[in-house]
Amino acid sequence: MLVLPIAAQLVWAWSIGGDFMAYGRFVLPATTLLALLIGLALADAREQLRARPWANAAWAAIAIALLTALAVRIPTRVRDDRAHAHLHLDPDDPKSSPGFESVTAMHRFAAVRLAAGAELARVLPADTVLTVGAAGAMPYTAGLTTYDAYGLIDPTVVAHTEPRKDGARPGHQLHASLATMLAHEPDLLCHLGYAGERPPTRELARRLGAPRGWTGWACVETGPIPDRRAETGVIPSQFYCCMRPRDRFEQLDPQRRPQ
Repeated sequence: MLVLPIAAQLVWAWSIGGDFMAYGRFVLPATTLLALLIGLALADAREQLRARPWANAAWAAIAIALLTALAVRIPTRVRDDRAHAHLHLDPDDPKSSPGFESVTAMHRFAAVRLAAGAELARVLPADTVLTVGAAGAMPYTAGLTTYDAYGLIDPTVVAHTEPRKDGARPGHQLHASLATMLAHEPDLLCHLGYAGERPPTRELARRLGAPRGWTGWACVETGPIPDRRAETGVIPSQFYCCMRPRDRFEQLDPQRRPQ
C-alpha cells in the first residue's frame, strides 16, 4: 500500500522539474513513507529469519555488503558536498549558475545571512524597508520590514507575476518584476544584492539591472562566522550588499569608505 503514494509523489516531483536543494523538500512525504516501508520490511525479514534459521547466514552477508557499500560511499558524498559549499556562483561571470545546493551550501547560505541580518539591524534605522530574493534567513535577524521577490511572504507577487517558463529552478518560477518591488517604496534593494568575501563593483550593479538612481551599494561585513562545517571552523568574513539610492546610505558604500 505504501508503494503507490511513494510512486505518486516521485512522479509529481519529476513533473515539476525535480529540485535543486538538498534535504529533498519536494519528496519529503515519499522519503518518510520509504523509511516506514523499509522499517516494515526489516520487521518482516526478522520474522522470516526466525522461521527459517538456515537463511541467517545469507541475510548476514547481504547486510554486511550493504554496510560496506555505505561505509565507502558516505565519505565520498561528504567530500562532494563540501566541494559545493559556494553554490557555484562567480559574481564576475554573468553565465555562472548556482547549480545544485548541497547541505553545506544551504547551511553556509543561511549562516551568512543570519549574521548579515544581525549587522543590518545594528546599523540601519528600525523603519528601513528591504527587498530580498530568498526570504528564509536574513529577515529573521534583521527584524526589518521585508518584501521578497519570490512571493513567499509577499502576496502581490502572485497577483502581478506570471510563472517563468525559461528553465527557472523549481519553486522559483515566480519572480517579481522590478516595478513590483519598487512599488513597496523600499529603502534598499537586497533582491538585487551580493554576498562574497570582497566588495562588489559598480559594474556588477549595472549587470544585475540597477534601476535609475540606484547605482551604489550599501554593505555590511559579517566578520568571521563560527561554523563547524567549514574546514577551518569559521566562514571568512562576508560582505552582504544591497543596492542603495544614489543619495542615501553613503556611509555603507565600501567604495566610499576611507581606506
